[in-house]
Amino acid sequence: MKDMQKAMRKVLSVINFTLIILIFSSCGSTNRSRIPQELYKEEYKIINTFFTKDIKDNIYLHKNFFIDTKIARYFNSKNIDSIIESRGIPSYISEDTLKVLLNKKVREEFHTLILSSKKIKIDKNRILSENLKLTNKKEYLISLPLIIDDLAIFSKQSKFETPVFIMQKRKGKWEIIYTFYDKLILI
Repeated sequence: MKDMQKAMRKVLSVINFTLIILIFSSCGSTNRSRIPQELYKEEYKIINTFFTKDIKDNIYLHKNFFIDTKIARYFNSKNIDSIIESRGIPSYISEDTLKVLLNKKVREEFHTLILSSKKIKIDKNRILSENLKLTNKKEYLISLPLIIDDLAIFSKQSKFETPVFIMQKRKGKWEIIYTFYDKLILI
């Protein structure tokens, strides 16, 4: 009888320990530790900031967000030099400010988000510009916006370029603060 009680206590101890480990491991340091099948309100704010209502011509976007896993290497590097070397326009902050904002921890969190993302459909009803048209053609793609606290990354891909935009939420609005290019073909 005593042996059975000892065994039962050991089993309960193991179960309690496992539950504690699971609880602590599920607590992330970011407010966006998972990628949902449906976008949050903030991701559509980023898209609507980028594609304003003032668009004059129709832009045909692929109906699914693409996941640009190639850019993960920029956010996994031991230093930020690869992003700085690929700087583009518009960029409104200095390299020193970028280094502070995209410290090693933040870059690693973005890296994890990029690699754990899944393709999802764009909800046309949540995009404000009437000139954005959804299509199956892959001529113009936009990535799933990824957010960590007040920073976001977002890219677009066309035949000749793949700029990556780093955005920051300032006074409730998303603004592009830095741009770098994964691909740029000048013709």
